[in-house]
Amino acid sequence: SRRLWVYNVFVQDHFRMTDELALTLGVKVERSTFTGWQVLPNARLSWQPNDAHLLGAAVSRAVRTPSRIDRQLEAPPFLAAAPDFDSEKLVAVEAGYRGQPSDTTSISINGFLNYYDDLRTTELFLDEEGNPFFQLGNGYKGKTYGIEAWGSAQMTPWWRLRLGFTTLWKDIDEKGG
Repeated sequence: SRRLWVYNVFVQDHFRMTDELALTLGVKVERSTFTGWQVLPNARLSWQPNDAHLLGAAVSRAVRTPSRIDRQLEAPPFLAAAPDFDSEKLVAVEAGYRGQPSDTTSISINGFLNYYDDLRTTELFLDEEGNPFFQLGNGYKGKTYGIEAWGSAQMTPWWRLRLGFTTLWKDIDEKGG
């Protein structure tokens, strides 16, 4: 058994720039046994010209901290431990609209773009004698992007119609080297 530690502190503040425009800034600082200190900032900007319409955008950074499986899983002679496995990293960008065009309808449309780095891979190596073995690594990078949308309409007092869809495209590649 082994004791692992994760500590974090999160601070956020909301700034009203005008009656319609607001900025939210935050940062999470995290320390883990495997990766040390990591800084995870986020920023959100929203414009609400009236009670029925809201436009917003955000940029955030996130990580997936390695687990014991990522770092210490081994099954000799085929799988070696990966003591240098690093956090998987993400920078997320999103923008969207949420509104209530009438008393009986509402809609939401959001676009997103996520940039990933150091994604987990299973890599093949050769030892000193030329025997093959696998080891977990951080050999992928990539992006995902798409649109999420939904709408709702109160057709009658007893019937509400809801419709939504989500798209997701992925572009994941090996890192150079």
